[in-house]
Amino acid sequence: MTLEQEHIQIIDNYIEKSGIVWLDLRLELVDHFVLKVEDILSHHPQLDIHAAIHKVKLGFGPKGFKRIINERRKHIEKQFFKSVFKHFKSFVTLPKIIFTLLLTYGLIRSYSLIADTDKEWFFIGLIMVLFFASVYSIFNAYNRRKIANSKFLVLHHMQQFSSFSNTSTMGLNLLYIILKKEFLEGNNYMLFISIWVVMFLFSVSIEVISKQIFKQQQSLYSKYIVY
Repeated sequence: MTLEQEHIQIIDNYIEKSGIVWLDLRLELVDHFVLKVEDILSHHPQLDIHAAIHKVKLGFGPKGFKRIINERRKHIEKQFFKSVFKHFKSFVTLPKIIFTLLLTYGLIRSYSLIADTDKEWFFIGLIMVLFFASVYSIFNAYNRRKIANSKFLVLHHMQQFSSFSNTSTMGLNLLYIILKKEFLEGNNYMLFISIWVVMFLFSVSIEVISKQIFKQQQSLYSKYIVY
């Protein structure tokens, strides 16, 4: 049998009252419940909608929705980093590799033209660029937490992912403090620049993918409003 709109609304209300505040996860669960409830009522027409919903909930085990929340979080993390690495790899393939090579060459060339007394500021400047990039990413992630006051599990995770850039910046700063003398002498600066380029492009990839995911969730919300 096919559920009517009022029955679907009952399922939606039930899932929300069960503690699922994330709209994206709630929509997935509603779809799952609708299919299961329809199947149960087709085989047991004597049951009412509430009894059928209860039978579906029992299928999630003693932990209820906790298991599916943890599975969804793991899936989000896996898909996010998979997408980030895919975008990052595009910087070492045509045509983006041209940008990567020009960026690396430009930094190396700039360093060679700087006076020895100012070389330290070159490294500090690069670290600050990464710092401001991470602040920009975290700021955007904060503003993308909700869509029309609705919470999304995937957007909640964006804040955690964006903090990765900040952690990387602190790591590079620590590396510079420890190996400052080595970087300022000889050709070791090329190692620093190479690491910086990788971290910068990775930060760009995180922001690009985060923006794409936000647009996807906006589309999901629009469909929900229509639904």
